[in-house]
Amino acid sequence: MRAKDKQVTAAEIKMIVLDLDGTVLHSDKTISPYTIEILERCKRAGIKIAIATARSEMEARRYIEAIAPDVVISGGGSLVCYEGRAIYTCMLSAEISDAIIAECMAREEGLSITVAASDGYYVKWAGELPAEYGHAISCDFAKPLSQETYKIVVESSDEAIVKQIVDKYHQCSVIRFSDGEWYRIANKESEKMNAVKATAEYFDIDVSRVASFGDDFSDLEMIKSCGYGVSMGNAIDAVKAVGKHVCDTNDNDGVAKWIAAHLLAD
Repeated sequence: MRAKDKQVTAAEIKMIVLDLDGTVLHSDKTISPYTIEILERCKRAGIKIAIATARSEMEARRYIEAIAPDVVISGGGSLVCYEGRAIYTCMLSAEISDAIIAECMAREEGLSITVAASDGYYVKWAGELPAEYGHAISCDFAKPLSQETYKIVVESSDEAIVKQIVDKYHQCSVIRFSDGEWYRIANKESEKMNAVKATAEYFDIDVSRVASFGDDFSDLEMIKSCGYGVSMGNAIDAVKAVGKHVCDTNDNDGVAKWIAAHLLAD
C-alpha cells in the first residue's frame, strides 16, 4: 500500500464514479464480463454506480446499456441524467458557442469538430466518420446553430490557436485529451467534479463516501476531491500524483479488481 493510501471498507462507500475511456473500458473499447459482474454486485450491495465521461450520452449509449448505471454524467460534466431525466446541466450559451465554432472554422482548415447541442450531436469530420458517430448529424457549420451546447470538441494541430480562441471568453475552459490532438471546450463550471458534487447532493451522499476512477486530465479534480480517488495504472502522471490509490491498468480490469479487493472482499 502506498503511504497516502487509505484503508477502505464497503460500508464507507455509497457511490462509485467511473470514467469510461482508459478506465472501465479496455483499449479496444470493450468492457469485460468480469467488470460487469463486479458492478452488478456493487448494485446489489446498495452502492450507486455513476458513469462520468467526456463522451456525449449518445456516444456512450452502448456502454450505458452494458453497465446500466444509476446515473450518467456526460459531456465531461455538463449533463447529469437519472432515470432518463436531467438533474443537472451546465452549458455554453448559444451566442458564445456559435462564436467559438465560427472562429475555429476560420482559423484552421480541414479540422474535425463535434458539437453536443441541446437538440442533437453535430459533426464535421475530416475523412471517414467513425461508426460510433452513427447517431450524429453531419454539419458544415456554415450557419450558426443558435442553441446552447454541452461541449465543443475540436481536433487541432496547434494548441496555441485553440487556447487563443477560448481565452476570449471568460465563461469557457479547454481541456486537452492525452490520446490525440483533441480539445474539449465547455463552460468553465462544466467539469466532472462539479457534476459529481451535484449528484452526491441529489442522493444525500457526502463526497467523502464517493470512490472515483479515472486516467486523464478531465478526471484530475474528481480523483483529487472525492473521498477515495483511484488512479488507473495507465493514468497520466498528473492523475497518479493526486490519487489516494492506484489500481491496475484498464486492460487488466483494474477498476473491478480494486473494487473486489476493497469493497467486496467480505
